[in-house]
Amino acid sequence: IRDSNSKFDIEINTNVDIVEEYTTNVKRGMLVKDIKVQEIEGYTFVGFYKDAKLTQPYGENDRVRGDMQIYAKYEINIYSLKFPTSPAFTIEGEAIEGNQVNIEYNTEYQFKINLNAGYTESEITVKANGEIIEADSNGYYTLTVKDDIIIEVEGVAINTYTITFYDETGETIYKIEEVEYNQDSTYKEIPTKHSTPTYNYTFAGWVDKEGELVD
Repeated sequence: IRDSNSKFDIEINTNVDIVEEYTTNVKRGMLVKDIKVQEIEGYTFVGFYKDAKLTQPYGENDRVRGDMQIYAKYEINIYSLKFPTSPAFTIEGEAIEGNQVNIEYNTEYQFKINLNAGYTESEITVKANGEIIEADSNGYYTLTVKDDIIIEVEGVAINTYTITFYDETGETIYKIEEVEYNQDSTYKEIPTKHSTPTYNYTFAGWVDKEGELVD
């Protein structure tokens, strides 16, 4: 007669160096897959194996028949670091695809924010999951990734320029307008000049300070 309440010592080895082998006590006949394993931060338990090289997994119906030595396989977690997309800047960093990079747990990652033409860094603030992070003297931000991270960038402003429309003498102002970088002026008025007995005048366009025609 077998005592279903008898217990056996199960020695568990892992493939993760930060956790030493440990022993647990389980009942006879328990499914191997149901043996409780230690949780390891940054790793996910994959399954139990019969050999140290992790080539022979235990099956769904394998049970505890006596004292055993088994091997627990863990895989390191991969986390995503997501960056904002913006016409104001690009993100410089290794292995970025689209607007994110996938990184192993506890890995250090550096990135830099490069402003595009027409934008100014007023009081830039960079946050990782809502927490402000600081750049080093070279403008690089460094994170040790232990979870999924969302990066936010604030304080980048588009440049605004003043356009003043003068008459041909440079004395009379027709219009003063504030225009954002890479945007067209909204001023569409066509100035006129009275004809003289000798000449009739037709507006040919606006010129800059150097006398070059402006589109």
